[in-house]
Amino acid sequence: MGAAGRGGRFKLALDVMDSISVRAVCDIDADGLADAVESLEAEERYLDYDDMLARSDLDAVILGTPMQFHVPQAIAALNKNVHVLSEVPVWVSVEECRELVTAEGRSSATYMMAENYTYQRSNQIIKEIVRQRLFGTPYYAEGDYLHGGKPSISS
Repeated sequence: MGAAGRGGRFKLALDVMDSISVRAVCDIDADGLADAVESLEAEERYLDYDDMLARSDLDAVILGTPMQFHVPQAIAALNKNVHVLSEVPVWVSVEECRELVTAEGRSSATYMMAENYTYQRSNQIIKEIVRQRLFGTPYYAEGDYLHGGKPSISS
């Protein structure tokens, strides 16, 4: 979903896994959808997400859509026992968060939030140091997260 935009950027990650193929792509951008079908080597194309879930034989979906759609689209897939990888931010309210957790609990499918910074090398190194208990007994810790971005331009 969102294949003509952000969702299409998962292609490189998908290419390194031999067992994955893209069956269907979906986007409301009809013009961009044709290019997405070609670049993602998809078999099917859809302009409507619910139509794709109803008609296509999917194991999983990747949601690269605007954030307000993540929870409703994830729940729709989980209700059909389709695995979900969703871009962030996932929910826009605590209630949506609860609804998503409940839907995943009912489903035989798995939900995963695609927060890729968790898997950065530096974070994985720290995780392994903690796992091996090499830090000793901490008495103070502080963390920060600086998201790469473009500098703001003021007028």
